[in-house]
Amino acid sequence: MKNVIVFFATVLIFSCANMAEDKVPEIADDYCKCFSAKEKALSKKTKKFVALIAEGERDEQVIADERAKLSEEELADFTEFFTSLQDKNSKVTKCIAKVDKKLEKLRTKDKDKFLDKLVDEMESRQNCKMAAYVFKMGQEELKKKADNNDTEEEEE
Repeated sequence: MKNVIVFFATVLIFSCANMAEDKVPEIADDYCKCFSAKEKALSKKTKKFVALIAEGERDEQVIADERAKLSEEELADFTEFFTSLQDKNSKVTKCIAKVDKKLEKLRTKDKDKFLDKLVDEMESRQNCKMAAYVFKMGQEELKKKADNNDTEEEEE
């Protein structure tokens, strides 16, 4: 009987503790800090271009027209921004890895809903749009991979 009580107490403690959903503002804040220097360095036109892509614009002509509005310097900043996200030694990537590590210790009931809530929180903040856009693009890629995996399983 004592073991059963200890088991249920343990389950109760772990089911209530460290839920990621409860820490969305704190997590968003941490991710926003990772992107703040990069975001400040980008021009309004560059941010608008990133937003266009993050929001899912697929019309190549629209993308080309918006890209043409960027100066060479803005285009270089855009390229450097995304290149830094793929460089595991960049400040941004190292910062993201630290936040990810903290997040690993937390649990979530529904990962998709959690990520949606996190993106919404980041979008609501004045200087966190780039982080939100990057997360949106990441979500889209994950959904595409999941859809492709579903399609491949159906074909087999």
